Amino acid sequence: MNRKFNQLFYFFRSSALSVIIVFTLSCQSQKSTLDWFNTLPTLEKSDPEFLKGPYLQNVTPNSIEIMWESEQPYVGKVQYGKGESLGNNVTETDSNTIHKLKLTGLDIETEYFYQVVASGKKTSIYHFKTAVDTDNPFSFASYGDSRNGSFNHLKNSNLILSKKPNFVVHNGDFVERGSVYK
Repeated sequence: MNRKFNQLFYFFRSSALSVIIVFTLSCQSQKSTLDWFNTLPTLEKSDPEFLKGPYLQNVTPNSIEIMWESEQPYVGKVQYGKGESLGNNVTETDSNTIHKLKLTGLDIETEYFYQVVASGKKTSIYHFKTAVDTDNPFSFASYGDSRNGSFNHLKNSNLILSKKPNFVVHNGDFVERGSVYK
């Protein structure tokens, strides 16, 4: 595979946050594969307690992993499909506190909807897109050091979204103190 890349570098500095954003573009494509910031799950108080997530990772053209962490062990399930009616299910085989379900057999560059079911309660329905084919162009954003200063983080996140990257890589430093596990 032979690709030619153009790079654009952005540097932002604020009192609480320093961010470097790098967009690597192989074409003028503006479609977003993983609209990550717009699909962060939110749970209602009646939902089972999620310590972390649910969140998406390891996106490929044909699969994705959905993970979350719970305080108490239980068997989790993900319902998913090409429409909000869902229709497909993947269920854990064992009770866990760290949950990871892999959805496989997905279509390339296709939008899917999903919902996590835990202890009989459901999250809202969210969506993702599978990765682009290996020969198709893509764009991404990379940033980090967002441990505090939520207002600045929101401004930078909105800037990233305005560029419509296919995916976003956070380089770390989400926390103020790494010795405190929350």
